[in-house]
Amino acid sequence: MAKRALTFLQVEDLYDATLSNAFMLCDDANTLLDAGSTSRARALAILALEECGKAIMIHNAKVQSFLLGHADPVLNEEFWKQWRTHQPKLRHVREFLIKNEYWFAVRPPEPNEFVLGSVDDYLAELDRFAMEGDSSKLKGLYVDVDPATGGVIAPQDEQALEDVPELLRMAHQIGWQLRLGDHIEFIAKQRGSDRATSPYSEYADGGRLARSRGDRGWEAQHVQLMIMMAQMDAHEALDDLGEEP
Repeated sequence: MAKRALTFLQVEDLYDATLSNAFMLCDDANTLLDAGSTSRARALAILALEECGKAIMIHNAKVQSFLLGHADPVLNEEFWKQWRTHQPKLRHVREFLIKNEYWFAVRPPEPNEFVLGSVDDYLAELDRFAMEGDSSKLKGLYVDVDPATGGVIAPQDEQALEDVPELLRMAHQIGWQLRLGDHIEFIAKQRGSDRATSPYSEYADGGRLARSRGDRGWEAQHVQLMIMMAQMDAHEALDDLGEEP
């Protein structure tokens, strides 16, 4: 992995590509799930979450660099070390989903039991989630040997996993929440500050940066906006009929 300093727009390219790849992996996982290939679908869903973890890392690096007044995001040695390792990325995913800093609904989200687990030891739970996710991903892709019996374990031998749609929903949620987080961190918080003329001001003006760079990396946000518009239309239709939503 190159360790050269990246410019603001190069980091944005990396961010867009990572979020877009996460979205496409979810699409591929859905295709496999529909075809009955559950183990491989779960493996791709976890890969999508790993890509989401990388996007979270980029977002966090951008926020930290912005607060410190750096024109270009600083991606240090620790960043690239975690970038190349599976489990740290899943730890970032779990932490992001539990904090839900960018949830914009009127009511807080329902506790996600899939990622919450036991919170007696928060750091241990982060490790457990990451280890189990990485292990499950490998089981969905590779042939192995059962250490107890010596028998062959193939991906298709794994039982149906009902949590695959939930994994995909988590990846989708991260995709649109990160874009909302960008808006909050780089527009709302920079107003009236001496950072208003930094490269991060490109996020302002109704998404000028997004319009100039195309849709790559914005797929999850676009889908979420379509869902919200459909829900609003449904509520308006019920209101016209005088019925409760």
